[in-house]
Amino acid sequence: MKERIREQVERDIAFDQWILHLRVSIGQAIFPEDSTTLEKLILLADSRMYQEKEIRLNATTLTLR
Repeated sequence: MKERIREQVERDIAFDQWILHLRVSIGQAIFPEDSTTLEKLILLADSRMYQEKEIRLNATTLTLR
């Protein structure tokens, strides 16, 4: 599921002399496998998102053409 979302969102957009590289980090938690409480699911998904950011080093960057 994360990869399907990523494919739809991530792209490069040309803007004047710049190229905007859009990238996303997605954290997911699955009910009830990961937890049965909403609070814990949200905390876990948030934690996983930040782990993914560290791994992928995702950022929105601008590059000259």
